[in-house]
Amino acid sequence: MSDSTPRLRPPFRAEHVGSLKRPDTLLQKRKDFSTGLCTAEELRCAEDEAIRKVIQMQRQRGMKTITDGEFRRLIFWEGLHEKLEGMSIIPNALHLAMDYVPSVAYFKQRNLPMTAYVCEGKLLRKTPFYVNDFTSLKALTLPEEHNRLKVTMCAPEWFHLRHGEYTYSKAVYQNDEEYFADIVKAYREEIRDLYAAGCRLHLCRGNVINGHPFSEGSFDPIAVKLFREIDADVYYLEYDSDRAGTLEPLRWLPRGKFVVLGLISSKTAELESKDALIERVLEAARIISDGVEKRPLVEALNQICISPQCGFASHSDGNSLTEDDVVRKLTLLVETSKALWSDA
Repeated sequence: MSDSTPRLRPPFRAEHVGSLKRPDTLLQKRKDFSTGLCTAEELRCAEDEAIRKVIQMQRQRGMKTITDGEFRRLIFWEGLHEKLEGMSIIPNALHLAMDYVPSVAYFKQRNLPMTAYVCEGKLLRKTPFYVNDFTSLKALTLPEEHNRLKVTMCAPEWFHLRHGEYTYSKAVYQNDEEYFADIVKAYREEIRDLYAAGCRLHLCRGNVINGHPFSEGSFDPIAVKLFREIDADVYYLEYDSDRAGTLEPLRWLPRGKFVVLGLISSKTAELESKDALIERVLEAARIISDGVEKRPLVEALNQICISPQCGFASHSDGNSLTEDDVVRKLTLLVETSKALWSDA
């Protein structure tokens, strides 16, 4: 349907967010490590083997973007806050959680433990967050794939969103502006080092078990700022359910920017209709074409890519899908992209 110039760099027409279904053998090995039944080296070898297999799966499905599936983590935010000097772990922080966060009700209804990191000292990044994970991924992939590797990081406001006024000690930071200034500094240092290593990354808000959202709501209230004021060239937007609202906010998308529409659910095993996905993309293209900056439909279509709405396993066990379900979803993703774009 599209006569676009071939895309040689991300975002590619068929994208994915990052986390993939962790194999049971790896989850068991991680449990063994936590109970002292295996060494760190044995766990590392198990991670490497699982990552080799999931890299091959992505290749076989026709995915151009490759991740390690977040197999070296148990949950999407792991690997960041615990490495920041000044953060302290709270093993059960449910009493510090804000009720306005949708996921909090999920935890409270089930009396689930909620681990958190809170700031009790000045925040300093003295060790990389994910640079080592990225260099390990490079070591397991081919040189010609290195410019297509991706790392996912949780968004900078993560624990502040969940814990509000309890996020930091007032003896350390007097207000949110001071706290976020040091958070931003740490993220910029990490992004700089990842970029120098050849990595591109994706910020993610994650899902709780079986896709219960950490946050929800339409893009309408933030559309102008999101698309026209923030200096970003690609937006990954969840659009697999009504929780994100309509596609109408896309009318604010400027020329030269891209949107990756998360149309395929990573929360359920049910396989979407390829025809329905194509129509959804065309609907988005029509809205962009007729938007604030008018443009030809083919130009609007070429500003779109597609992906699952989130990772398949934001937490250790993942959503209610099997590894085979993930393969089917990624296969559908690639097939749909090839039906829409000649450069897919």
